[in-house]
Amino acid sequence: MQEKENKNIEELVDKMMHSLSVESPSVDFTNTIMSQVEALESKKVTTYKPLIPGYLWFVGGFLLVAITGYLFLSTTTEESTWFHALDFSKLTNNNLTQSLSSFSLPKTLMYAILSLGLMICIQVPVLKHYFDKRLSV
Repeated sequence: MQEKENKNIEELVDKMMHSLSVESPSVDFTNTIMSQVEALESKKVTTYKPLIPGYLWFVGGFLLVAITGYLFLSTTTEESTWFHALDFSKLTNNNLTQSLSSFSLPKTLMYAILSLGLMICIQVPVLKHYFDKRLSV
């Protein structure tokens, strides 16, 4: 029974396929498609624009240098300021600082931290150059 139904369906499909003609595109099909493609607006390339412009970095650096210079040049050696009246010995003479003074890190850990910092300092400019080049295309 199943085979008979399959055969009938196959015959029906064959008849429908023979009755259809082979479709061919029009003569100017390629030109029509290409004109539509050219009519599409080309994608705009995202250009890199820094979040903080260069002149603001310059102004900020100048202000930092100016404030630092002012603080160094305007300080006096007077002993009568309120800062000298404060007692900071409680910060340095307590159990926590005494226990931390005997704490030492192994040399291997120090070398690992140093090499990690060195690798980060090398890798950041390399990755920045890579991504700048990738965004400029």
